[in-house]
Amino acid sequence: GPEEKVMTRYLPSLASVFLISLILNGVWEHAHAFLYTQYRGAPIAEAILLHATFVDACLISLFALPFLAFPALRTRRWLFVLLMLAVAAILERWALATGRWTYTAQMPIVPLLGIGISPFVQLAITGSIAMWIAMRAKTQ
Repeated sequence: GPEEKVMTRYLPSLASVFLISLILNGVWEHAHAFLYTQYRGAPIAEAILLHATFVDACLISLFALPFLAFPALRTRRWLFVLLMLAVAAILERWALATGRWTYTAQMPIVPLLGIGISPFVQLAITGSIAMWIAMRAKTQ
């Protein structure tokens, strides 16, 4: 049916976004791990970084799908950036409020939002790069 056509048409691009996001967020998570003191009361460990990387790639892929599938959204990638900033801000505020993780003193804080700059921009930057690469690969 029509659902199958949509999936087979956009699955390669979505898979590319996921894999590229996985790599980029793996690097990002390891690079900014020193800015966190704990995750759920335990020290930041490799398993936690891998889990965060997987969740990041899943979130980016989920929100990238409409931008891959609908031509009207493809030209409005700024909307994807805003969406990813909003998702990151909500996730980060929730995690801090519930004590899921905490920052070290080195984490630069976004004024008014009260969240770290690194996690705030992470999904927008890594997701945009992943979508850009996936869309370029599709057009070549």
